[in-house]
Amino acid sequence: FDPLYHRHQNQNSDENSSEYDYDSPSSLFPLKRRRYLNNMHEDNFIHSRNFVHFNHSSKDKVEKWELTLIGWDFEKASILNERMKNLAGGGVEGGGSGKAGELGEIDPNTSMPYMPERFLLAEAGDYAKALERWRDTLAWRKMKEADLVLTKPHPNFATTKECYPHFFHEKDKLGNVVYYELPGMIDWPRIKATGLKDQFVDHVMYVQEYMWTILQPSQDDRVTLVLDLNGLNMTTVFNKEIVTIIKNIVTMTSTHYPQRSNKMIVINVPGWFGMLFNLIKPLLNEAQKAKICIFRSHEVLQGMRATIDDCCIPKEYGGSSPYAIGQSPDELGIRKQVFDNLRKHDTPLYVDEPLRNPDGSRATIDKWEFAPKTYA
Repeated sequence: FDPLYHRHQNQNSDENSSEYDYDSPSSLFPLKRRRYLNNMHEDNFIHSRNFVHFNHSSKDKVEKWELTLIGWDFEKASILNERMKNLAGGGVEGGGSGKAGELGEIDPNTSMPYMPERFLLAEAGDYAKALERWRDTLAWRKMKEADLVLTKPHPNFATTKECYPHFFHEKDKLGNVVYYELPGMIDWPRIKATGLKDQFVDHVMYVQEYMWTILQPSQDDRVTLVLDLNGLNMTTVFNKEIVTIIKNIVTMTSTHYPQRSNKMIVINVPGWFGMLFNLIKPLLNEAQKAKICIFRSHEVLQGMRATIDDCCIPKEYGGSSPYAIGQSPDELGIRKQVFDNLRKHDTPLYVDEPLRNPDGSRATIDKWEFAPKTYA
C-alpha cells in the first residue's frame, strides 16, 4: 500500500498544521485535480475502505477532514499516470491528443477538438476507448446541434419544470453548483396529457448545456445532486414509461457528460428504499458508492450540512439560504436565457391549463415564476 497523498510538515506554519504534496513523483494527478480522486474507475482499485473522520487542531481552530484510504493496482495506475501526463504536458500517445487544450480547439494529432480528460478518467485510462467515446460524443453533439441548443427557443420549459420539479440552488462547500430534483412530485398524468414525455431528454440536454456552458464552463467543474424522494411511491418507481425516460436520460448524461458528479445526496428516503437500493448497489463501483449519501427525513438537514453550508441550503429544508427554491440567481438565469430566446424568435410560451402566474392568471413570459412545493 502506497498512498497517493504524501504528508509533510510545512516549515512556515504551526507545527500541528500540515499539507499534502500532490506533485510528488508517485502522485497520480496534478494539483488542480486533487479533489477528484474518487472519480477514478473501480478497476484501478484493489480495495476502498470506509471514510475516516478526524479533527485537525491548531492554536485557534479545529478543521474537520475526511479521508478515504485506497489501495491501488499500481500497474494500471502508472499507465494512467503516463497517459494523463501526455494529455497535460504535450506528449503524444498512439497518435492521439497531445495536450489538454481548450475545448473546441483542434488537436492536430486527431483532427478533432481536444478530448477532455474526463473521458480518459471515465474509461479508466484506456486511451483508445476514451478517444472512441469522445468521437461518438462529437457525432452526437453534431446530430443534436448541442452547441446551438441554448440559442434556440424552448417553449416547453415552464410546463416541464412544473411536471417534474428540478432547480439550481446555490453552491456546495467546494464551489460546485447544487442541483435539486423532486421525483416524488412528478405529475405523470399531466406529462402524458401535454405530450412532454417524448421531450424530456432534450430538456435535460438543455439544462446540461446551460450548466456546463454558462454556470460552470471549466472541464474541472462538478455538480452536487440533491435527490428528494419525499412523496415517491412504488407506482412511480415501477411505471415502465417513466423508467424508460429515466434510462434514456441516464444513458445520455453518463455517456456524453461523463465524470461530472461530485456528490449525490438522496434525502427523505421512504421505508422501502433500502430494499430497492440493495438491488442497485452491486451494480455500482466503489467510487460511485463513495459519492452517494442517503438520509431519512430526520437526518436531512444534518446530512446536507456535511456537503453544503447552512447559508446555501434552502429554508424549505431547514437551512438559511435567502432564496426560496426556484428563485436562486442560477435558476433565474436559466429562466431568463429561455424566455429571452422565446422573445427573440417570437415564439410563444407553451401553456397548458394548470400553468399559472402567481396571481392565478394564465401563465405569460413576463409574469410566470417557478415556485415548486415540497413535502419538507
